[in-house]
Amino acid sequence: MFNLTKFSLLNNRTTLVVYSILMLMGVSSYFNIGRLEYPEITIRNAQVITQYPGRSSVEVEQEVTNALEQAIRQMPEVDKVKSTSKPGVSILSVSIKDTYFDLEPIWQDMRNIVIETPLPSGSQPPRVNDSFGDVFPYLFALQGDGFSQAELLNTAEAIRDELLATPGVGKVELHGAQQERIYLEFSASELAAQGLSPLQLMQALNGQNAIASSGSVRSGVDRLNLVTLGEFESVEQLA
Repeated sequence: MFNLTKFSLLNNRTTLVVYSILMLMGVSSYFNIGRLEYPEITIRNAQVITQYPGRSSVEVEQEVTNALEQAIRQMPEVDKVKSTSKPGVSILSVSIKDTYFDLEPIWQDMRNIVIETPLPSGSQPPRVNDSFGDVFPYLFALQGDGFSQAELLNTAEAIRDELLATPGVGKVELHGAQQERIYLEFSASELAAQGLSPLQLMQALNGQNAIASSGSVRSGVDRLNLVTLGEFESVEQLA
């Protein structure tokens, strides 16, 4: 029977040469192996979320979850489907078979299928979330003394458009942007003295803050569209 230990001790020079060759091959492989800073990872999972407000979990399962699950299982690319029905919401976790790598067409087919699936009235359109594999390796903070939130947001949106045009960039999201709101304070006693309610005041403001079509005028071979501008352009116009 061949004894490797005995052979190595009796042929120590041969053993050292073989060991040195293997060590050099390992070092060479370490420095020449392919490396990616952000390797692409294929995520074959997605969620189909459907809101069905005011319904119990049993009603959600019977009227929404079962219909969507049966439709999705007909896709040949689907491997597993797990469903969860909660009061007011249906969640389907879908896994794609390992033999598929180009997943975008599959997700689009799934979106088309769930949209075409008949669902009860009162349920919201199903939403397919396939963004599990998104990676955001860089975070940028934008600040500027003396600039308003609107000016910072406009600058951030311009930077986002430039980044999206960069090769290799797939998604850019903005976080922390404050939504513009106008808070209108009024005197309830003065409003009541005028015989108006807060609802009537809101309806009057909505009626003024509108853009309406006023028809068109023909000038020779050209047709000019007329638009009546009534929207507010500044906060002072609300006073």
